Amino acid sequence: MRIISGSARGSKLLAPIGAETRPTEDMVKESFFNIITNLRELNDCRFLDLFAGSGAIGLEALSRGAREAVFVDHSAKSVAAISKNLEKTRLSAKAKVLKSTAAAAITKLRTATPFDIIYMDPPYESGLCPEIVKLICENGLLAQDGIIAAELSAKEDVTGFNLEIFRTKQYSSAKIIFMTNSGVYI
Repeated sequence: MRIISGSARGSKLLAPIGAETRPTEDMVKESFFNIITNLRELNDCRFLDLFAGSGAIGLEALSRGAREAVFVDHSAKSVAAISKNLEKTRLSAKAKVLKSTAAAAITKLRTATPFDIIYMDPPYESGLCPEIVKLICENGLLAQDGIIAAELSAKEDVTGFNLEIFRTKQYSSAKIIFMTNSGVYI
């Protein structure tokens, strides 16, 4: 696992030890960033990485120019790995790491400036995605014209929100669903 592009390109990342996390494959990560950078500029964006694991997605966003990234994971092992990866890549100054459940973090972050891009990678088939998307919307965490990208198993879906699904990218056992609060990307 490594940073693909930007200021920290080539940096190898540490993964939390144990079976609690499932690192996003480099192919999926690269595809996600290709899609996102075709839609909006990463420079000066606020990025939220929920269920962050090693922090690879948020670290990639910072390396590619995001102004700030907030990493959220409930696991002490994940938080330790994220902190070490931030130090290793010299991106700590632009990051905040929260040891928290996604739901509790969303409540804590609701008074913050909204996020331009929110990436969430909950445990596959946990059923957490709809609840978390609802909390994001209710707490105003998504900026106007912001994007939520949810990495799910190929069997899962997200529906019934006040968001427009404007793209679904299918991989072998996973997919990323892209949602927005406006019709800008459709």
